[in-house]
Amino acid sequence: MESKDSSEQTSKLYRQAENIFKKQIPEHLYNINLSPEEIRQMIHELQVHQTELEMQNDELRQIQTNLDEARSRYFDLYDLAPVGYLTLSQKGLITEANLTAATMLGTSRSKLVGQPLTGYIFEEYQDIYYLNRKQCLETGQLKACDLKLLYKDGSPFWVHLTTSIVRYKDDSFVLRVVITGIGELKAVEEALRCSEERFRLLYDKTPLGYQSLDLNGHFIEVNQTWLDTLGYLREDVIGKSFADFLHPDWRNHFKENFPRFKSIGEVMGVEFEMVKKDRSYLLVSFDGKIGMDKDGNFQQTYCVFKDITERRRAENAEKSIQIAKTALAKVKALKNQLKAERDYLQEEIRLEHNHQDIIGQSNAIKSVLHKVEQIAGSHTAVLVLGETGTGKELVARAIHSLSQRKNRALVKVNCAALPSTRPSDSNSEKMHVNIVVETIVS
Repeated sequence: MESKDSSEQTSKLYRQAENIFKKQIPEHLYNINLSPEEIRQMIHELQVHQTELEMQNDELRQIQTNLDEARSRYFDLYDLAPVGYLTLSQKGLITEANLTAATMLGTSRSKLVGQPLTGYIFEEYQDIYYLNRKQCLETGQLKACDLKLLYKDGSPFWVHLTTSIVRYKDDSFVLRVVITGIGELKAVEEALRCSEERFRLLYDKTPLGYQSLDLNGHFIEVNQTWLDTLGYLREDVIGKSFADFLHPDWRNHFKENFPRFKSIGEVMGVEFEMVKKDRSYLLVSFDGKIGMDKDGNFQQTYCVFKDITERRRAENAEKSIQIAKTALAKVKALKNQLKAERDYLQEEIRLEHNHQDIIGQSNAIKSVLHKVEQIAGSHTAVLVLGETGTGKELVARAIHSLSQRKNRALVKVNCAALPSTRPSDSNSEKMHVNIVVETIVS
């Protein structure tokens, strides 16, 4: 089918060429008589010319093929590019747009043409675009900015706008605008910013002081907690030696142990007494590690510390309390021991000299004292009788001192002042005393 169409097309072209030839060649030239040699020469020239025309035709076909390929590449590079392309007139109107730009704005290219680009820019970023365009026109250089464009539904989205100027010989110009979507990049940047802000707050507001020292033990960085705890400004600290902020008694300790820290690579619970801005002292406990560069060499330290001053004071106070409690317990033990020894000695003395006011070693006295010891522990009333001056009160005191009421007062009663109820004769009295004593003893 294609061969037939091609043949018909060739015949048509042949007839058209023949008609043109007849119009261009005078009719009298057809009647020229030529010799066979001239005819052969003419045929040869015509064949050479035909070959030349065929070569030119092939070359034209190749040029057409190249143009088609270039047009295809242009379509791929321009219309299907991953970025939007716009051409703006001197008045800022869109004269050309690729498919990507139209897709980004949610409209067609035909609707974009003739519209001002500012109509698609979010209101807050109009000034940024105006300044970008002005600088490009003034300097003739490529200018770029980040701003928000509006989708067809009015929702904004982030783009990176690059503007360049093309000037023509008649002093007219156009602006070439490249639009690159950066929504994901901005989202990542925002997430990174929030993360940095969060970690900055954690870094500065953490309850632990942080510091970083260089190879020589000089401060590289401290956080805000470190400064607040010790009362210094950042410029008072950075670049200074850590030893300058230690109690004089602790400086040699740092100089001796810092090389060991760099060698081991880690410290836990290392204590230092530091000097605050007001010249008071603070006891702190450090935990830290060292950082290495890519070659494995020491780079800096990463350390945190906590104030243990109050904890140490509490520990010392607790130790003092425990020492005091131990001492008090010892005192109480000694007191109890002393009391026991005193009671023992008193008992010994009491047994040895139980009736110090009654003097006598006769059997009668010993018998009376024995009965006193027997009766003293009971709750029985005792009647002591005897002539005046025989020592009735001494016997009563002896009974009282051995009784359970010995810590109470001894009340003396003069029996002579009592109503007379006792027997009148001495025999009855003697019998009564014996009965009382025997009853008490039993």
